[in-house]
This record gives sequence, structure tokens and C-alpha cells, in this order.
Amino acid sequence: PSANVVTKPNTTISSCTMHESYAKNVTVKSTGLLNLLSSNNRTVTDLVNIDAGGIFNVKNNGSLIQINNVANTVAGTFNMERITQPMYKLDYTYWGSPIMQSSGFTLGSLSSGSSARYTWTPSVSNVSGIWTSAASTAVMVPAKGYIVRAPDTFSSNPATKVTYTGNFIGSPNNGDVTIPITYGTMGAGATNDKWNLISNPYPSAVNAATFLNLASNAAVIGGTIYFWTHNSPPAAAFPDPFSGTYAINYPATDYGSWNKLGGTGTIALSG
Repeated sequence: PSANVVTKPNTTISSCTMHESYAKNVTVKSTGLLNLLSSNNRTVTDLVNIDAGGIFNVKNNGSLIQINNVANTVAGTFNMERITQPMYKLDYTYWGSPIMQSSGFTLGSLSSGSSARYTWTPSVSNVSGIWTSAASTAVMVPAKGYIVRAPDTFSSNPATKVTYTGNFIGSPNNGDVTIPITYGTMGAGATNDKWNLISNPYPSAVNAATFLNLASNAAVIGGTIYFWTHNSPPAAAFPDPFSGTYAINYPATDYGSWNKLGGTGTIALSG
């Protein structure tokens, strides 16, 4: 059976010797520091409690997994770190927040240095969807997808790429999270009015097959998930997408895909 994990005041605990750890509850006391290091997973049966002055860090690719639908209590600091693939100035990354909406975590908190942030509207007047500019003050909604360009200070040279680190600070989501799926009236043979940009709302990986098989999901979404990779730099040679008319565009082949039969990656860049 799992035991309670308590990080006492003036104590630092780092999960560096194991990839999987388990606890019934996790409590970080005032001035305590709990680090869940990269690629480590902690499964908690019930709740996470962080007292004022306590800190719980989930490092890049670490996962905090919770079993029961129990509300977390965070008076201190919960911080989840995620690091992008290398980018240059015109590259975009799709983001989603693992933080409760009531925490007030904004797009500006995620990337204050970027001047380009968008959400996706699946259908306008029951036809094709469109990108909509989002303010830096917009609070990130759990399960809603966002696309954010690299910081304006990044290099304009596609050959010069660096990573960006996003830090999500607030109370981690737990339990069921829902978001509406919408589409237009172009008919079963069309897809341009049916794309929805959604995100993983948890501070952990999710099981894609379980997500697709859930009855309430299967009734409204298709059987394939598409992932943006920004594998190629945008160019005028790529055709305009259905979502608008732009001077430069990304290729559709930059989407990887996954369904219950397996995954399809993107085409490797030449050179």
C-alpha cells in the first residue's frame, strides 16, 4: 500500500533515484521543497496539499498522476515545467494548461516575450474555422488548446534554434475536465469546419487509447489525434491553408498523427 509523503519544513526531497513512486497523499509543509525530476512519475491516490511557503516542482517530462477525484489544496507554489523543441522566431508551439482556471494563469504568464498568440475557432458561420488572436491577459482554460509563437527575441534565422521553457504555476487540475467540441454544417465529407484544438489538462501524460475509447468522447470526435511538430520552417512555396490567406505557410505534413492502429510521424527534413 502507498504511504503518505510529507515534505517537512526546511527539507528538500528530489525524486532522482526512481522513475515511479506512489503515495496516498502528498503534503509539502511551509519552507519544504519537493522536486519531481525529469522523466519521473509520482502517482497519488488522493490529494496534493502544499502549505503556504512550500514548493512542489514537476520538472520537464515528469508526471504527477492522481487516481481519485479529490480537490487539491495549494496555498504555496506548484510549478510544472515544460521545455519546447528547439525553435526560431517564427516557430509556434501548441500549449495547454495543467493549472486550474481559478488559479488565473495567463498566456502572458506562459510566454511574456511573444507577441503572437492564438486560439482556434472550429467554424465561422457554419463553414471553415479560423485563428483568433488571444490577449496576453487571457486566462488559460484547461483542455483548451493555444498556439504561441517563439519569443520575439529569438533568432530570425531558421538555422538558429533554441528551446523555450514554460512554467505553469497554480493549482494542478485533477478529476474530470470537459471542453465542448463544435463543428459546422458542411457535411460528413468535409473536415474544414470540424477541427478542434484541445489540450491535455493534467500535469501528466494521458493514455491516448483510453481518451479515444471513452464513450462520451467517441460520440463527438474522430479516431485520430493530430500533433503539431513545427518540423519545417514556413515558406511562400507551401499552399494557403483553408484557415486563411497568408504570405507564408506551414506544410500539412508537419502534423504527426496517432490512432489505435499506431502513429505516423512527419517527414524528416533534408540536409
